[in-house]
This record gives sequence, structure tokens and C-alpha cells, in this order.
Amino acid sequence: MDSDRIEKLGTTAIERLVLKYPNLKPFVKENDKTPFFDGRIQVYRENDYLGDVDIQIKSKEVEVFTEREITHALSVKDLKSFRNQGGVLFFVVELQKTLSRVFYETLLPADIENIFKQLKAKTKKEKYQI
Repeated sequence: MDSDRIEKLGTTAIERLVLKYPNLKPFVKENDKTPFFDGRIQVYRENDYLGDVDIQIKSKEVEVFTEREITHALSVKDLKSFRNQGGVLFFVVELQKTLSRVFYETLLPADIENIFKQLKAKTKKEKYQI
């Protein structure tokens, strides 16, 4: 599958998942090439708007779905941006033919600070388990 199709299937899987909850409204960017965030999810309580949650979506094609936890490499630059913007809801979507499996992790500023404490001085990437 080409990368544009993989990205579209991944973002569609997140939109479909979020739309199951009436208090959430997804705003996912198409063919997104902007750094750091792929959109946001608006959160409501009844009719009251509570705020936005920034999201990042990574999609990949797999032969077999991962059973439990996955790892995904995150750059220090991305982590710093996530921290500076107040955090991110980070999704990884595994795609297998017509099926998808979604993994997610909330990366709040305090979580990211803990990741930085674990990094070695010259590491460019951190494999973060979600």
C-alpha cells in the first residue's frame, strides 16, 4: 500500500473511533505535512465546549496485529514540541487489509519530562512504549 493510502486509512480509523463518542468532535488534517500535530479533538460536556486535545497519528501496515503493547520512535524535537504545547494524544494505527487496530498514549508535559530524564545525553530518538 502506498504511504498516502496508509495515512488516509489511519486518520479515518481515528475519526471513526472518536465519532463513537457524542462529547468528542474530531478535526483531523488530510495529507498533513505540518510538523508535530495532525489535528485536534474538541471536547464537550453536554453543549459546553471544554477545550481541544492536540493529536498526532502514525499509521503503519502490518502482516499481523500487535497483541499488547507497541513501541514507536519519537524524536527529541517532537517530544519538546509536544511538551511546549501542553501535551498530545499520540495514536499509532496498525493496518491489515481492511482492518485497523488503534493504540494510544497521552503524553502530558510531566510524562515527557520523565522521558527526558531517561534519555542518554546524545540520543536522537526515544522508543516510547504505548
